[in-house]
Amino acid sequence: MNVPRPSDLDCADVPKPTPASSVHGRWRSMAFPVIAGSVLWANAALGAGTQLVQIIPIPGAPLASYDISWVDPTRHHYYLADRSNAGVDIFDTRTNEFVGRVGGFVGFTGSNDTSGPDGLVGDGDRLYAGNGDSTLKVIDVDSMQIINSVSTGGAKRVDEWHWTRPASDCSSSTTPTRPHS
Repeated sequence: MNVPRPSDLDCADVPKPTPASSVHGRWRSMAFPVIAGSVLWANAALGAGTQLVQIIPIPGAPLASYDISWVDPTRHHYYLADRSNAGVDIFDTRTNEFVGRVGGFVGFTGSNDTSGPDGLVGDGDRLYAGNGDSTLKVIDVDSMQIINSVSTGGAKRVDEWHWTRPASDCSSSTTPTRPHS
């Protein structure tokens, strides 16, 4: 699937984004850095000499469901597909602080096939995140706002991104709506 830059898309039918500043709820904690994205790997990592350096508090529900994360070494940001809070969490890797959350995703629905956000990939000032409703969300990193939503025509999640440079071709996979025969 080729995904054009947001400026090339007709945004007339895209709903207004939810402000990233509308983060409410209790503060919870998440161990950082996330090495493999899974607590199951923690013992092996600690056994290999890795140690917990800091715990970063994040707002909202406890982190129980999440998907792929992305590190942007140029912007010094870590992005986490946080299904528990229906958004992409943003952390500053220099200060180890929670920066904010981009909402507007379906969150955890009880099924991996329809939950979101899912796979993440970045390109400069844009972050692309799959969602459980078979849409691709285009996020402006500077404003922390969803600036476009592209439907893939399916009913389940968009996931597993691959971004190719310099052609800027983007491909992803979706969970099939029905089993293949």
